[in-house]
Amino acid sequence: MSEADEAIERELMRLVRSLERVHRSLQGADDVSHRLERSAYRVLAHIVDAGPVRLSGLAGLACVDVSTVSRQVTDLEAHGLVVREVDPTDGRAALLRATDRGDKLLRLTRESRGRFVREVLASWPAVDRHELGRLLARFNDGISATALVRQESS
Repeated sequence: MSEADEAIERELMRLVRSLERVHRSLQGADDVSHRLERSAYRVLAHIVDAGPVRLSGLAGLACVDVSTVSRQVTDLEAHGLVVREVDPTDGRAALLRATDRGDKLLRLTRESRGRFVREVLASWPAVDRHELGRLLARFNDGISATALVRQESS
């Protein structure tokens, strides 16, 4: 492994640990975000961002199997954040939709996280913030593409 690759791997592990710490600190920061665990946040965000979506479509968006996302959706339903509705194009299927409460909780959680990111990057010049966003998107696209190739080959 090259020196650059080692540094990237080391910093990614450091980032993961830091994000875990931040997640725990934000859980108690207000009366809202502590109620939305990380996996629930991710699933709820996919539902809100994609609009009403089938469970299989949600599993694809979340890059997990249907049984995993099904358990997460069941938990979101139990907390009144998501509802199932009949798919108007196929009465046998259900669409998942965020409730008003789910929409609000996601918005407040995103605002809380956004405040944290703005605080961390407050001293960064705009050009550096844009470059970080661009590089993170490129990195995430690479992760997705590599994971897809590996999944298809297994």
